[in-house]
Amino acid sequence: MTMLKSTLFRRIFIIFFALTFMISLFNMAVFPGTPASYYIGLVCKMLFISLLNGLFFGTIIYLIVVFLGAKSSKENQ
Repeated sequence: MTMLKSTLFRRIFIIFFALTFMISLFNMAVFPGTPASYYIGLVCKMLFISLLNGLFFGTIIYLIVVFLGAKSSKENQ
């Protein structure tokens, strides 16, 4: 099974993506007189960073779990 089709990877990705995006939005300050295009660009950057964060942690945790699972199944044989 490939990593992107794995439910484990998808769950980890969604959790880290959502956490990063929610924290970014929570920390975003809104100032009067600032054009909307600034905030649209800022939210797009937050989405991109959240996507990268989800991919990074999803990949790392997926590889650790798969490696430990393969190691323990090899020891059981």
